[in-house]
Amino acid sequence: GEFIATSNITGAQFVLIAGGGAGGGGTSSTTYASGAGGGAGGVVVHNGPVAFNIGPHAVVVGAGGQGTSQGVDESAPGVSSTLVVPTAGVTYSAYRGGGGAGGYANLQGANGGSGGGGSSDSGPKGNSENPSPNPGATEYGFPGGDALPQPSGEGYKCGGGGGAGGAGGQTPPAPNPGQGSVGGLGIQLPSVYHDPNSSVGAPGPGGGKYWVAGGGGGGVYAVANTDGSGGGPGGPFAGGGAGKGNGTEGGHGVENTGGGGGGTGPASGSPQGSKGGNGASGIVLIAYPS
Repeated sequence: GEFIATSNITGAQFVLIAGGGAGGGGTSSTTYASGAGGGAGGVVVHNGPVAFNIGPHAVVVGAGGQGTSQGVDESAPGVSSTLVVPTAGVTYSAYRGGGGAGGYANLQGANGGSGGGGSSDSGPKGNSENPSPNPGATEYGFPGGDALPQPSGEGYKCGGGGGAGGAGGQTPPAPNPGQGSVGGLGIQLPSVYHDPNSSVGAPGPGGGKYWVAGGGGGGVYAVANTDGSGGGPGGPFAGGGAGKGNGTEGGHGVENTGGGGGGTGPASGSPQGSKGGNGASGIVLIAYPS
């Protein structure tokens, strides 16, 4: 859409959050393997001062990636969020969240603003990147988690998706046969956006509000399983979806937070696999003096 300035604005600041990547789906077609957590959308924070002249300014709010119901090499990434600032001659861009690796062994998570987790057994993480220059702004994003080799009886687990405030968790060490990997921490929005009348953001650690861009938790293949919490230990926090198991659909990211979708593991004996969670849509926030 458009941000329309009805007068010349000086002293503005903004936040761009891209759409989060989807969590990986579990598969049982060739081996029982779980899908990894999706990476959160990249976050770009500009604390100003930024000027907007009278008139329209193009805005794109990135959608979240959609989870798939079978294991694929990597799940759908999110969509980047952008804001055109003609006075600076720049289109600012927060890069899409990377999809979590699908439920086949040893697949790498996708790169993104925050990277997706690696798939079952030994899959490597996706890294954090942003191909667009964002002069004067600060970028936030971390890699996903690696899927570490697992001893017999430990199930088929994978890495958590990266978040804006921390990397995705690696496969939990033994003896945790049913524990899913934790998604990366999100971040809390700057205080200027803490409007008590607004629902912007999601809960964070310690009961705080206005948190965004948490990574999705990793899925697990185990009959008795514990969710891989999204957005950090004890979550889900910051909009990240929880990782699931035993054929349960991965947790979805919270809309307009850029959180990554949770991965999932298949049910024993299920030929159709299971569906990873959707990544959350992003958001564009602009604050300026009234």
